[in-house]
Amino acid sequence: MAKPRQLAAKCVALRLGAAILAMPAADALADNVVPDDQIVQGSLCVGFDCVNNESFGFNTIVVKENNTRIYFDDTSTNAGYAANDWALIANDSASGGANYFGIQDATSTKMVFRVDAGAPENSVYVNSFGNLGLGTSSPALGLQITRSDTPGIRLEQTSAGGFTAQTWDVGGNEANFFIRDTTNGNRVPFRIRPGAPTSSLDIAANGNVGLGTASPDSKLHVYGAANQDTFETIGVSSAANADALTFGYGGASFGVGTSLINAHSATGSSGRLLLATDGVTRMTIAANGNVGIGTTAPA
Repeated sequence: MAKPRQLAAKCVALRLGAAILAMPAADALADNVVPDDQIVQGSLCVGFDCVNNESFGFNTIVVKENNTRIYFDDTSTNAGYAANDWALIANDSASGGANYFGIQDATSTKMVFRVDAGAPENSVYVNSFGNLGLGTSSPALGLQITRSDTPGIRLEQTSAGGFTAQTWDVGGNEANFFIRDTTNGNRVPFRIRPGAPTSSLDIAANGNVGLGTASPDSKLHVYGAANQDTFETIGVSSAANADALTFGYGGASFGVGTSLINAHSATGSSGRLLLATDGVTRMTIAANGNVGIGTTAPA
């Protein structure tokens, strides 16, 4: 025979069950507002597709349905307080949509961060020093980009701001470090080859340019460190025969300057040396060694 306390408990349970069964369906499914802290000593599943005896594995919270979102609704109304809303979004809702995880500025509906499904491991990695790795879990500097072929950075200016669109690429591989003008035919106006010596190009604080030296003492300082009878060469070449090299003042080309020295090839491999002052040729050394003073064609 059941004890009096057990009988009383059973009666209460039966009455409570009967009361629940007698409740209208709308009341049985009504929202529950609990004006107190809620502590769950276990895992939590939220969503239409959660089931009894849900398998959580090591997950503490599971959001489970065909439209998974977590929304942060800031209800601040007083002036000076932040009130922007945010959302964590997993995948598009519409048929044929994309698979991704994103952070949305819900107030403006702008997706400010997105990771597409299938992104490679360590696509974005921040280590304990604050270094950012793109494609690596061991970034050695503030930003490290690791790829199996030609890691690079693209700098793209659109025309949305009223300026002409322009795109530059900066990259490097086993062949060179380069800057590429992507907009204008993928031209590469700047390259550094692997193994180039220190201070191959060195610009001092005063604007002096050193080629082969870290301490240029003139506007252009070309230095060769070899201890032997040799010389450093500054030269020009082109597809045409009229190659020329000019050292001068006041003019952009030969014959237009206060004074200059001009070495050029007028006919293929032959060449001559000119000395001019006030834009006038004063001395000419022809390819055959003839020297002319006051003439450009010494016989």
